[in-house]
Amino acid sequence: MLAPGARRRPAAPTPTYHASAFASQAMPAFAAPAARRSALLIVLGVATVVARLHEMIPPLRPFRPILLVVLMVAAATVAARKQARITTSVFSDPSLRILYAYWAWMFVTIPTSVYRSQSLHVTVDMVLVFAFATTLAAQPPTVRQLRTITRGFMVVVAIFGLLLLLFGYAMMDVDGLRYAITASLDPNDCAGLLAIGAPMALAEARRPGRSAWRALCLAMFIVICLATLRTASRGGLIALVAGVGCVLISSRGIRMLVTFAIVGALLLVGREFVPEGLMPKRLANIGNLSEDYNINFYGGRVQIWKRGIKYFTEDPVLGIGVGSFQAREGQQMAEDGVPGHWSAPHNAYVQAFSELGLIGGLLFVAAIVVSLRRVSPFFRRPSPVTGTNHSEYMASVIAFASSAVFLSHAYFWGFFALVALCSLAAQTLVPPTQALRSR
Repeated sequence: MLAPGARRRPAAPTPTYHASAFASQAMPAFAAPAARRSALLIVLGVATVVARLHEMIPPLRPFRPILLVVLMVAAATVAARKQARITTSVFSDPSLRILYAYWAWMFVTIPTSVYRSQSLHVTVDMVLVFAFATTLAAQPPTVRQLRTITRGFMVVVAIFGLLLLLFGYAMMDVDGLRYAITASLDPNDCAGLLAIGAPMALAEARRPGRSAWRALCLAMFIVICLATLRTASRGGLIALVAGVGCVLISSRGIRMLVTFAIVGALLLVGREFVPEGLMPKRLANIGNLSEDYNINFYGGRVQIWKRGIKYFTEDPVLGIGVGSFQAREGQQMAEDGVPGHWSAPHNAYVQAFSELGLIGGLLFVAAIVVSLRRVSPFFRRPSPVTGTNHSEYMASVIAFASSAVFLSHAYFWGFFALVALCSLAAQTLVPPTQALRSR
């Protein structure tokens, strides 16, 4: 009951979050042009730092356009966030803290490395990669910014796949020809990058929106899948299946069942009608372990992994040194009297633990786990900010985690960019009040 003459206080409105409203709250109107420039420069950074597309342009090969791009991105990021405390936000981010610790630990292992000059070269060469990851994670956490960068990442990967299909050069392997596209990315690296981008394209194609855009995203997804087959990377193919499967199970009920039925039918049809040139022998026999050299041969993956565990036990604290696995393999082969080429670890987890010891290996695993944890709330449930789920981020991390079992990607450029993208997604898709409560 109200006292005589008292006025009824109006009820406080229930806060609602909408993509456009959240974007306008997070960024002043005068900062929007700077943010758009920053997002487009980030996409350019993905094309150079991650996909290395500039290496396909002969006049640019003698130069280091990556340095210029990173400097431009950093300047644009500062301009876009000039009203925010960018330094505090960067160094308080859990994902970036792990990446910084990982990089710092690389320096720690150099003095005891088996191959010190190589360790120094690899560690110093990561400067621009970590700088780019920092600027990506430091972007203004708005829906428009996140959408532009994610779509840009997806488009860059699709262009990368298309160029690989059209202009890729052949490399002879044990099981036949494989294809790559740039000097810095071998077929396994190409497949790892394609597997990261595939869930983004598929999730965008399934999301409600304009039919023309969804059709374009589906076309990009198909190009990425065909390019993955072209690389003949079994680890990349397994990663592709894992990432795509995660996107498919992110839906519920009848929609999930129908999607699985359609994809299953397409796989059966594709298995029968895909031309031999697009289905290399090493992929066609992926389930035939009895004929796989990786199982029993000295240079096969299983034997390499066992030796990698041995190298880890030699110095479980500091490891054999960043980038030194192949040199240590050469030493071991000389001891065993086995001729041949020195092998890469072919497993990012074995690589991280053997080269960086227990601390470095745990930091690598932590970067994956923390990224998964930060984006998992939006895998099936809709974000309060956008009103829809965002399965692509978790699916892309799972794709990388799957490829890491078979590929030497403990220092893969695409991985660090993906961790930073997941950090930006986690900042953007959580309402500001909820983010403050979780700190």
